[in-house]
Amino acid sequence: MASSGVQNIVCKKHKEIALIGDYMLCIKCGSCRPTREELRVPLRPLHYIILEEIRKTFPGFFRRLRNTFFYSEMWRYAYERKVFRVTIMGETRGGKSEQAQTISINWCRIFNALSLEGHYKDIHILYSDATPLKTGLIEIGIEHIHANQSAYLYYLRDTTRAMQLQFGQMHIIDEDRENPGGIGSFSEEMEVENLNNIVAKFMQCEIWITPRRFQIMNTPYGLNCMIKDEKNRTNWSLIYKIEMNSSGIREQNFLGWTGIALHSEKKLRDLYQEKKNQWIEQELKGTINQRAHRRMAAIEFLLTDKNFIQHAESKHGQLRWHHGVDAMKFLVEKAMMEQKVDQFNDTEIERIVYGARALGEERFKEGKL
Repeated sequence: MASSGVQNIVCKKHKEIALIGDYMLCIKCGSCRPTREELRVPLRPLHYIILEEIRKTFPGFFRRLRNTFFYSEMWRYAYERKVFRVTIMGETRGGKSEQAQTISINWCRIFNALSLEGHYKDIHILYSDATPLKTGLIEIGIEHIHANQSAYLYYLRDTTRAMQLQFGQMHIIDEDRENPGGIGSFSEEMEVENLNNIVAKFMQCEIWITPRRFQIMNTPYGLNCMIKDEKNRTNWSLIYKIEMNSSGIREQNFLGWTGIALHSEKKLRDLYQEKKNQWIEQELKGTINQRAHRRMAAIEFLLTDKNFIQHAESKHGQLRWHHGVDAMKFLVEKAMMEQKVDQFNDTEIERIVYGARALGEERFKEGKL
């Protein structure tokens, strides 16, 4: 079983903060306690049938509530400046998104309390002036809830370019959409994995919502959302500690249950529903994936670059490009190195060049080039 991480911290005097769900957490040592009698897991006969194997294998943990452990672990990750990641799976309409929002709000409260105690006051010393990093208090906003890993990847890149990356920020990745494949899809998956390792330095924390499976990107805890308790406004989930064994195989160790209370931030809930409806509308319309949009953005940028679009008009009124295809590929790579466009693989670079040439010829005919 994982340690709560509080044993080595000496708390001479408790200084508690309130978390959603009637829990108080000491910001000095990470100990957590409920302020009223904790609810019992509302198991019905159906659940004993569905979870029969777990009940037989882990009889001592089957009804064990792990809320205080879970919140103390959140504190430990914040205290040790580690990336806190959670993966949530479960049936559609089971309350996974609101559960993720509650966890995010509690993370912000813990992080901000530590920040106000001066726990991160030396962060600016650890990075150069050129580092695109903001420090200070954080909050969970609608801009931190992303439709899928592609949207998350490009948000991080755009925020970095704008020098607005926030240290300690929590993100929710609503990964309902499977990767459709296509040009650049494999590269994109690799970029997300590589970026996860890089942003760990900047403590970008994540909650991955994956209905059919647990996410595999270094997520120490997994929640399997099982019961939506409407009466007590609480979502009940099986909690697992996810670890890699010596053979390189991921193990999911059952710990018990969490009862995550649903938050009361109406504005956040309404904005999320509005954003969710936009995602659904895009799916119904068959909107093209973000990777293709990024390639198109690169084409538009190149068609504003005076070097790239150098051309002449032949005696027959045809467009003659000054640069050949290979030279144009180099100019795309140069723009990538200068971070003026996104990173693309060789196939995508070729597609961008030919796309820019085709669109450029069209605009030449219209007198717009």
